Amino acid sequence: PVLPIPASRTVLIPVGQDLAEALEAVVASAAEAAEAMDFNEKEERNIISDIKRAHPSLLLVGLGSPKQEKWIYNNLRLTGAKAAIGIGGSFDVMSGNLKRAPKIFCRLGLEWFYRLITQPTRIKRMMKLPKFVLTVLKEMK
Repeated sequence: PVLPIPASRTVLIPVGQDLAEALEAVVASAAEAAEAMDFNEKEERNIISDIKRAHPSLLLVGLGSPKQEKWIYNNLRLTGAKAAIGIGGSFDVMSGNLKRAPKIFCRLGLEWFYRLITQPTRIKRMMKLPKFVLTVLKEMK
């Protein structure tokens, strides 16, 4: 099974409807703790315990960057899942809480640019991308 970890409960219902009932409690538990975007140790242990009981092969973690990557790095081995994917705001789009970019932006591969101009708070995060690319290129040599 695939287990989503959305960043808020508002995403839970529309996305969670297609999930098996056995996973609903795990998704609810994760979404509840994630809503504050800050897990305390007890909440994190409970989430990991719930994930273990669900035995997912794949975790879909939508906590936003860089929180989801850090969470996956620190906790994947503890969950029993074979893999995890950080999917950013995909749950927000899937649930209808966030609209997709206009089709022209999507066709041109510029949905990221649409998000940047409609959500200027992203600029600081996006300015780190060129530095990341350069770091990766240097390590490839």
